Amino acid sequence: MKEHNPYVSVCMVTYNQEAYISAAIESVLMQKDCEYELIIADDCSTDGTLAICQKYQERYPDIIKLIRQSGNKGVVGNTKDCMIACKGKYIAVCEGDDYWIDDHKLQKQVTILEQDPTVSMVHTNWENFFQEKNQFEEHKPVTGDFVCEKQAGKNGVLEIIQEQYRGIRFSSICFRAETLRKAMSDKYDLFNIKYPTCDIVLFYMLAYHGRIAYLPEKTTVYRIQRESVSISSNSKKNIKFTIGCIYIYYDTWCQYDLPRQLLNKKLKNSFHYLLETIHESGDTELLKEALALTKEIGYKPSLLQMLRIPLCYVTHIAKTLFGHDRGTRCFAL
Repeated sequence: MKEHNPYVSVCMVTYNQEAYISAAIESVLMQKDCEYELIIADDCSTDGTLAICQKYQERYPDIIKLIRQSGNKGVVGNTKDCMIACKGKYIAVCEGDDYWIDDHKLQKQVTILEQDPTVSMVHTNWENFFQEKNQFEEHKPVTGDFVCEKQAGKNGVLEIIQEQYRGIRFSSICFRAETLRKAMSDKYDLFNIKYPTCDIVLFYMLAYHGRIAYLPEKTTVYRIQRESVSISSNSKKNIKFTIGCIYIYYDTWCQYDLPRQLLNKKLKNSFHYLLETIHESGDTELLKEALALTKEIGYKPSLLQMLRIPLCYVTHIAKTLFGHDRGTRCFAL
């Protein structure tokens, strides 16, 4: 029997999203005029997510492939496994807590990719949904004449990394699988376990290797929650996320030979946030990790940042003696 070789592989990673996963799966299954497969990678969920995915896989065995992780790999490791399993000419992403609202989304994106070999990725406009408020908010993208939409190379990467581009949502993209496979065969570690996320790393890589195409139609709903990979009320998680992003900026600078002044600007902003957050938490172990990171990547903190470092230790001592709130108030800058 001939192996099924779909045009598009849809990568869907999920973890403890039983309230949202059905909407995500259904939005993929409604796609028309495009051949596709759906790869769902469940990262050892502890709620009912896996059971829901299994029921869909049983109903659509020719379309859905289910990866069941035996242990939690984290978002980066789970995404890597999901994308490696993709067999299509193109790869699209629909995260487990987002969903699509255009039943021709894939067909529109594939048409562009088929017609123009210089395009490496097509992304679209999206709608924001604030879960806690239970309301939608219109997203109005920045408009302009963008480098990454006209040419491939480091200038496009610079535009995106400096946040001068119109914005990209992971669940809106569709890109050439061969570009990803080549990057991985060249031993560029897109899925480094030090990274807290892999979406922006993919954006940089795809912008370097091809033009980015944009569809102004809203095809995707981006669900904004109180707790996510990049947003948390837990200061330690926020610090870890920022440290991971610093690794991304540094590795991207090395990979594409970007200007050092750009790296220094990103690092300055990131370390300012890091030290401010560590100072508020009084976590000296995380401070040591942050300082070790400066040596690893060759970054020299500014004078103001250097002055903040001993205050982190002072705050830690104060909190030990006086309690959390009083310690923070006494020694905050």
